[in-house]
Amino acid sequence: MTVPEDEIVEELEVIRAPLLSEKGYSPYELKDLLAETMNRYVDVARNRGGLEKALEIFKDVSEKLSSLKASGRSLKLNKDWEAAIELRSRVIACEMIVRASLFREESRAGFYREDFPETDRKHWDCNVVVKCGGDAGMLLEKVPLVATILDPKEAELPPFPTPGR
Repeated sequence: MTVPEDEIVEELEVIRAPLLSEKGYSPYELKDLLAETMNRYVDVARNRGGLEKALEIFKDVSEKLSSLKASGRSLKLNKDWEAAIELRSRVIACEMIVRASLFREESRAGFYREDFPETDRKHWDCNVVVKCGGDAGMLLEKVPLVATILDPKEAELPPFPTPGR
């Protein structure tokens, strides 16, 4: 598959933008905001309200990505520029985690939904796959599990450790 030249030029402009900006947002401040948001709203115990708040914050960070500033103009060992380039991928990864968490309406293993505290094997013994597309830029779908050694329906799950009980 060949990538159209205009897409390459557009991506290069996005990548170079933080080097050319005279003023803008620090990639480190936004990176810290992502980490703080994940720790506060997307920890082991999650709920719809917190997850939706995290999505609002990620949207705000996404809108600021075009206004990042990296110190210096050098491409060699420019940690600010590296952080700016990496930030876009971090936002996408965080959003994927949150959207998958909202999609899966149950608790399982290290994933606890306060608003869905029970494990629902009938509806959720599956993988959740995130793809590009849809209104929010991401499509989520259930994909059946493939049994290789042990049929998941026959496996006995230990009781879920409910926080606070």
